Amino acid sequence: MQILRTRRVHALLAAACLLLAAACEGGGGTPPRPPFAVTALPGVPASQSATAGASVPVAPAVRVTDEGGRALADVPVTFAVALGGGSVAGGAAVTDGDGIARAGGWTLGTTAGANVLTATVAGLDPVVFTAQGTPGPPASLVKAQGDAQTATVGSALPVLLAVRVDDQHGNAVPGVAVSFAVTAGGAVLSGTQGQTDAQGRVDVLLTLGPVAGNAAVTASAAGLAPVTFTALGVAGPASTLAKAGGDNQQGVVGSVLADSLTVRAQDAHGNPIAGIPVAWAVTQGGGSVSQPVVLSSPQQGFARVRVTLGTQPGTHTVTASAPGLGVVTFIATANPGPAAAITRHAGDAQTALAGTELPVPPAVRLTDAHGNPVEGAAVAFAVGAGGGTVTGGSAVSDEDGIARPAAWTLGAPGPQTLTATVAGLPPVTFTAFATDPCAVLTAFSLDTEVFGSLTTTDCVTASGAYMDGYLLHLPAQTAVEVSIGDGGGLHAAVEVRSASRRIELFGAAGTGGEARRRFILPAGPYPLNATTFTAGQTGSYVLGVSDASAAGIRCGDGTIVVPRVVVQDEFLPGGECASATVRIGAGNQVEEYFVDVLAGQTLTVTLASSAFDPYLVLVADDGTVVAQDDNGGGGTTARIAYTSPTARRYRVEAVAPAGQDGAYTLTVEAGGGSLRGRRR
Repeated sequence: MQILRTRRVHALLAAACLLLAAACEGGGGTPPRPPFAVTALPGVPASQSATAGASVPVAPAVRVTDEGGRALADVPVTFAVALGGGSVAGGAAVTDGDGIARAGGWTLGTTAGANVLTATVAGLDPVVFTAQGTPGPPASLVKAQGDAQTATVGSALPVLLAVRVDDQHGNAVPGVAVSFAVTAGGAVLSGTQGQTDAQGRVDVLLTLGPVAGNAAVTASAAGLAPVTFTALGVAGPASTLAKAGGDNQQGVVGSVLADSLTVRAQDAHGNPIAGIPVAWAVTQGGGSVSQPVVLSSPQQGFARVRVTLGTQPGTHTVTASAPGLGVVTFIATANPGPAAAITRHAGDAQTALAGTELPVPPAVRLTDAHGNPVEGAAVAFAVGAGGGTVTGGSAVSDEDGIARPAAWTLGAPGPQTLTATVAGLPPVTFTAFATDPCAVLTAFSLDTEVFGSLTTTDCVTASGAYMDGYLLHLPAQTAVEVSIGDGGGLHAAVEVRSASRRIELFGAAGTGGEARRRFILPAGPYPLNATTFTAGQTGSYVLGVSDASAAGIRCGDGTIVVPRVVVQDEFLPGGECASATVRIGAGNQVEEYFVDVLAGQTLTVTLASSAFDPYLVLVADDGTVVAQDDNGGGGTTARIAYTSPTARRYRVEAVAPAGQDGAYTLTVEAGGGSLRGRRR
């Protein structure tokens, strides 16, 4: 506390007082003494401090004295607040007998800082008391600055976050520990602990996280209610265009994909950016995209389209692009639709032997509404007319939409049908024709060898033997050699026929052998039937036919001829074909020919030669000589005309006398007759 005193000493006043005092004394009374000084009472601190709004520890007090330093009683003293607010109790005081006047109490103002109280006695300079109001204990935590800011994600807020600690009167409280914590938004603080400064403040720097949206920071101090700062992180400039949904879908051709294709424009941290124009285009596979849809909050930055696939199966691509943000490509797979049509693909209108498999299994093709092949469709094949069987009748279409059974085996000779059915579609019918295996003749050429086999599907003869038919066509009279051999456990045989009848049936003596015959045949067709001598026997065979025109005479082998042939051959020098039989004559050469004659048919045989005197003998198949001639044809030409009573085989013997040789011409003709009698 500071005491301000002013001494006013005026000599004239002093002298006057002395005179007055003397006069008074001389008048018989004691005049009152005027206050001369007012001072702070010793023991009262010159300067005190107290919590703002509280009373100072020592109440202000003064002592009033006269000029001689003697205490004056009953002097009015006024205590009044001069600075800092607050209040004083007992402001109007009166000195006691000791000249002391006391204030009832001094309560400082609620604002921390300087406080002044004056004690005033009329006519004297006041006594001035001072006190310092200090902040009270922390009562509240308040936001001082930095709340509700907005900045780009990943950047620091432009204004520090600051809090202030106040006492109950709002005075800043220094030295208070404050904690900061991020409670939302993934932001980062420059620090998490601090103490209030002289102004009761503490601040931190907040850097926003990478995700756009609200961030929150809570500041707290012991015993005080926390406060929360908020900040808004906004996306930066658009940097990329990214796929956000709908990639790698599958659908049926011509259909709309189940999910939209969605892209998002985003900044460097992946935050969506609204308002970016996106261009969509179909780049592969055909089809189309719908009008783009731009989505608003909370899906800002997204754009989407619906895609209608093209009509061709396979990979489809759609691109989305934005200026400066690049291009993204979506991929979709178009699959064929359900089967809408079934058509014949292969194997229709075939012909094969009855009881055999067709060479080409019937096949259908399944397509969808756009003509694309449909894989995985179930197809049922069933035999219709003609009987027969189908193997693997329950089929499934392959990647080309093709379905086929394993085999279609024809039934009895005649027309055949097979239907292919798919659920929900009209059936498709295949036709085939089963031919009688006995009526089928496979073309055969001279100097050809066939390796064949007899199976249970071949033609069955009247004797119960299986048979394969071949057809040899001769453009001119030809000497041929026919051979038949066993290809594996088969007692093989071959029947040589003309257009109207059998010429010869021959075969090996048993299995594993081979037989050959020589024929001189006029121009025309000749069926050759490979068969067996044993009913029901199956196995392989070898059938051969060769041109024997250049082979010459094979003495003693015998050659089968057919009427209306002219044979030109020769006997070689040296008696190659000399006969040892008595009938022919020792040393004579002979060549044998065989001919089949019908009952009542007249056989005419002529043998002519300019090199020797020919001779003819006709022998029945029982060995009986039925005719012979030397020169009956005129000159040296031999001629026999014989009418056969029955159908039988005759041996024609062409004879050259001993010691004679050379070329000859043999002519064999037959006319009339019938098939009655023996027939081979």
